[in-house]
Amino acid sequence: MSTHVGQVIRCKAAVAWEAGKPLVIEEVEVAPPEKMEVRIKILFTSLCHTDVYFWEAKGQNPVFPRILGHEAGGIVESVGEGVTDLQPGDHVLPVFTGECKECAHCKSEESNMCDLLRINTDRGVMIHDQKSRFSIQGKPIFHFVGTSTFSEYTVVHVGCLAKINPLAPLDKVCVLSCGISTGLGATLNVAKPKKGSSVAIFGLGAVGLAAAEGARIAGASRIIGVDLNANRFELAKKFGVTEFVNPKDYKKPVQEVIAEMTNGGVDRSVECTGHIDAMISAFECVHDGWGVAVLVGVPHKDAVFKTNPVNLLNERTLKGTFFGNYKPRSDLPSVVEKYMNKELEVEKFITHEVPFSEINKAFDLMLKGEGSYHKLNNLDKRLPDKQAVSEVLSLRPCMEKCTIPSEMRGNGSVSSITEKKRYRFFRGKETLDLIFARKRDVMSTNVGQVIRCKAAVAWEAGKPLVIEEVEVAPPEKMEVRIKILFTSLCHTDVYFWEAKGPFQGQNPVFPRILGHEAGGIVESVGEGVTDLQPGDHVLPVFTGECKECAH
Repeated sequence: MSTHVGQVIRCKAAVAWEAGKPLVIEEVEVAPPEKMEVRIKILFTSLCHTDVYFWEAKGQNPVFPRILGHEAGGIVESVGEGVTDLQPGDHVLPVFTGECKECAHCKSEESNMCDLLRINTDRGVMIHDQKSRFSIQGKPIFHFVGTSTFSEYTVVHVGCLAKINPLAPLDKVCVLSCGISTGLGATLNVAKPKKGSSVAIFGLGAVGLAAAEGARIAGASRIIGVDLNANRFELAKKFGVTEFVNPKDYKKPVQEVIAEMTNGGVDRSVECTGHIDAMISAFECVHDGWGVAVLVGVPHKDAVFKTNPVNLLNERTLKGTFFGNYKPRSDLPSVVEKYMNKELEVEKFITHEVPFSEINKAFDLMLKGEGSYHKLNNLDKRLPDKQAVSEVLSLRPCMEKCTIPSEMRGNGSVSSITEKKRYRFFRGKETLDLIFARKRDVMSTNVGQVIRCKAAVAWEAGKPLVIEEVEVAPPEKMEVRIKILFTSLCHTDVYFWEAKGPFQGQNPVFPRILGHEAGGIVESVGEGVTDLQPGDHVLPVFTGECKECAH
């Protein structure tokens, strides 16, 4: 460690002077840390696609000259005023986002999006005084996402540093401060697949491979990789991927392909490309009832997510995540421990070694999509490069068809509007429900026989219901015939009476007996019915529970 506490340090750094131009190794001055800041010696750093993106000036506002880099491992050289939980010699991972531990997000167990230190790609200075700690002959050199790790020394806000186990090899765990943790956490912290479940990973770049690694750690039995590049499947197998789907190989939407492969859809999906069509497919390929889709990739600012709302009504869950829902200071040390405990394999992410003096070669390798990570040797630097995350293109969303059984003259599987005796109106905020009450009669003794009774029949769409005498047959296998005592009118009844069914492919069925909210008493039961008997009080429901299917 140096003895330059409180002094300017001169060191080497790779400076980006202009957008898209090769980085230049320069001697820079690094000022001492100010209030709540820490100066660290970078030992190993890695190259992320985000660095390339902003180097090419594809970000919001180009800021040059600047020192890029945000995945690294280092040692604390000195601390500024107010820093109490770090001291010189501590091993740390700088992170592009932070944890102030004071805002509502930091105090929440559900969020990691710190109000003070959330990523800001436009800010090229420190928060404390709006000044840069880097300069060359008096000319300021701007920071990048608060880290600037392509330098032997850098100054970082204390909230953006994770103190880690000093026994952890920094040349390995340096890659955990961005992409790998993002993908890993998206699966483990947000998707949360159960042991033996199925998971689809969209995009098999570094983040996607990390998401697959998370699924492997969670014990998923089927991990389906989705990518346009078939060459990635062999590498993906090392991260637990068991099956591969290339959307280009099919004429149908990939979500339909996956649904057919998995008997209705996967339990979880993680989208890592940022392409809007892939995002939609990732959501629509999860199983109804319990499927969860997690969006990780960042889409184009003008992209619009479109899907049939019925996909949500059918109990699919859509979530987004930022940095895998990890709080940098509180949670990242535990990710390092996963590596130390051999739960997480980091070495397989690193594929190339390049000297720091040839940092531009690492940029070239990334732009060509060669390998996953590139290791740079010199000045104790390691620059792994993430393979560019693939974009899953030409995926079309499907409009799921959802129908309610309506073969009989009933309203779905429940028909409850019967003879009217008295009625009351109850006004709600948005709807007006008509409550029908039928006088309780003595239960019939027509078990096994046809019963004649009155019912309100809808003969045509939108036409007044007609009170008719109808015959109600005895219940067949697994059916129950009930005497309706009270029923209510729901807006859904009106909706279907008007033939405006909300479900794709819904066809008007007339004549029919509407009604699906009611209370009654069991009159008789059919073959196989064991948990109900005549006299039981019941509520008929428009959906059911067979107790045998996967749901």
